[in-house]
Amino acid sequence: MKHQRNQKAKTFGASRELTRLEKQIRDEDSHIERCAKIPPALSFIIKQTAKRRFVSTGSISNLAFTLANGHQQFLVVTSALGAAVPYVDSWRLRSISVWVQMTQNAGSNAQSSFSISPVGSDISSNNFNDPEKIWECDGLSTASPGRMKIVCGKKSPLGGWHFTSNVNFAGTLFQYNNVTSGPLAQTIVMDLEFDTLLNLAGLPLGYGVTTATTTVGTIGGRSIPGFGLIGVNNLG
Repeated sequence: MKHQRNQKAKTFGASRELTRLEKQIRDEDSHIERCAKIPPALSFIIKQTAKRRFVSTGSISNLAFTLANGHQQFLVVTSALGAAVPYVDSWRLRSISVWVQMTQNAGSNAQSSFSISPVGSDISSNNFNDPEKIWECDGLSTASPGRMKIVCGKKSPLGGWHFTSNVNFAGTLFQYNNVTSGPLAQTIVMDLEFDTLLNLAGLPLGYGVTTATTTVGTIGGRSIPGFGLIGVNNLG
């Protein structure tokens, strides 16, 4: 009896191993499957998330982030003369994160205060505007940096969708300002997080710039006023 049980166990184990190998072969080999009788509805345009990091070590006074600045974070070079167009159909801001840190040689009385104010407005119908706000963070020392994260509302101009067209491309989305006391010695890092929709259907929507990059097919972004873009191709 014991011999029979051992033999059955061996047979069962061998059968399981064979099944596993057969499944592996089926998984790796090409095969045909039954399709649905009617093609399912599909959306071929997928929302993607992207981040851009900007760094400043200088003075910032009442500068503006425009719709064009947003368009310019998603460029592809299309000619050897440096012409570039956005490769996204539209984008929106998910969040704005800021870090303000004074450097060691700033002095004991130094302070850096960085503020952001949304100012997006609908100039044609006055129905879609950002209410007045001022968000501020202070960097007091190397040990006490200022930090803040702004989560952009989807139903406001600041966090709404923007087409990469020539419509109001110079319009300001938010303003930012830096006030310091004591010797100016600071580093400000600002991360912008975007949602984007790739331009997979139809032609580019019209916005274009001339960059300093002449290699066709290069993709990247551009610096914004007062801040230098790091971490991705800076097309200049």
